[in-house]
Amino acid sequence: MSNEVANQYSWHGRKKKAVFGKLPLADAVQKAVMRSLKCTAAEVEHECREWFRTASDRDGGRKKRTAKKSDEPSQ
Repeated sequence: MSNEVANQYSWHGRKKKAVFGKLPLADAVQKAVMRSLKCTAAEVEHECREWFRTASDRDGGRKKRTAKKSDEPSQ
């Protein structure tokens, strides 16, 4: 999944984003990771939630936001 697409989703659909956690793809990812890494569903969900949360920081997103803030005049 690209970061552009990931920015449109969150696990629970908060902040006006689409819900990923209820999609069949989420279930498939969860089962595959649990099988291959021998971890719990809660652990997979936690990592997926973090991955979606930080999607806007990847591919230079954080750098662009930081540069934009420094270009704005102080009040």
